[in-house]
Amino acid sequence: MRGFSCAQSVLCAFRDVAGLTEEQALMLGGGLGAGIGRMRLTCGAFCAIAAVCGFITGNVSPDIAKRGETYALVQKLRDEFVTETGALECREILGLIADEKLGCEPCERTKEYYMKRPCVAVVAATCRILEKEIAAHKRGES
Repeated sequence: MRGFSCAQSVLCAFRDVAGLTEEQALMLGGGLGAGIGRMRLTCGAFCAIAAVCGFITGNVSPDIAKRGETYALVQKLRDEFVTETGALECREILGLIADEKLGCEPCERTKEYYMKRPCVAVVAATCRILEKEIAAHKRGES
């Protein structure tokens, strides 16, 4: 509710997992919001899930098995995300019609703006999904 994008909000919430400062998390998420650069594609909050998954699995090598572990986790969390939010694409989550022209400038973030958008609820759901997964990973269940 401070005016950051969905991706920035999620990455900031999990910056400790990633070992990032708040500034680094905000910069990392800067282009991911509004469905990746406001193109209304994959939801920015889910893009942040994918980024955090790399930190959860510790994928720092070109090892295909390790990459597969990360991909499997992203796919598992995609299913949970879609169950929670109803869609993976920003456009669908916002209920935009397919041919709706999208402007390039973001809208001012006001109380009224947040009341019209499901984004706060999507960020909250995303954080619950990641919190649950991180806890399971720490218990060795992931």
